[in-house]
Amino acid sequence: MVGSELADVLTEQGLKVLGPVADGVEALKIARDDPPAVAIVDLNLAGEINGLTVARHLVEKFGVRIVFVSGQISDVVREGMDLTRHFISKPYNDEAVISAVRELIDAGPAHVQSTPVGQTH
Repeated sequence: MVGSELADVLTEQGLKVLGPVADGVEALKIARDDPPAVAIVDLNLAGEINGLTVARHLVEKFGVRIVFVSGQISDVVREGMDLTRHFISKPYNDEAVISAVRELIDAGPAHVQSTPVGQTH
């Protein structure tokens, strides 16, 4: 329910919203078809993969900028995620999320790390 309410608020701000999506695998499928500029990611997602894994894939494969929304910042730190990305603790307010999303959109596209054809990491 929180995701739906946040999606409504962002839509009212004139932003295109591709969700909410509660399942990590489904989120990656949607991003593959239509990569967003910014993703709001909760660390606790349903399904086979958690929010940290989803965020890592979105950043590495599509150059998506991430806004974490969670009460578990220690998990982000433990996983070594770049905290220059935005992190908003729960409970959050809509204005904080809107501000973070707009700041990342205004920063322009992120750099995507890709492997040249025929090479592997």
